[in-house]
Amino acid sequence: MSAKEFIYVIKLIFEKTRTHIFFLATSYKTKNGKPVIIVTEVIKPNEYSWNHSGAHSLEPSFFIYQSISGHADVSNSSLIFVHTHPNMLHPSGFST
Repeated sequence: MSAKEFIYVIKLIFEKTRTHIFFLATSYKTKNGKPVIIVTEVIKPNEYSWNHSGAHSLEPSFFIYQSISGHADVSNSSLIFVHTHPNMLHPSGFST
């Protein structure tokens, strides 16, 4: 992940006014006998990827999962699903 993408992800995770959903395309290697996850790409679905979209809730469409999983297959990546919870009903933070 580039420094620019890292800053983008951090801003999404800690932004407190909207829910965000994005995916991290990853690979891994072994370093000193331990697995290391490498983020190769940040995939942020576009504004038309949702069945429902509000400030504090997103309902992804089936097609976004189909598209993202196809992308992962072609790029030989694993996916990490990340979503934030900025609403007062949820802790402000992120989930994977």
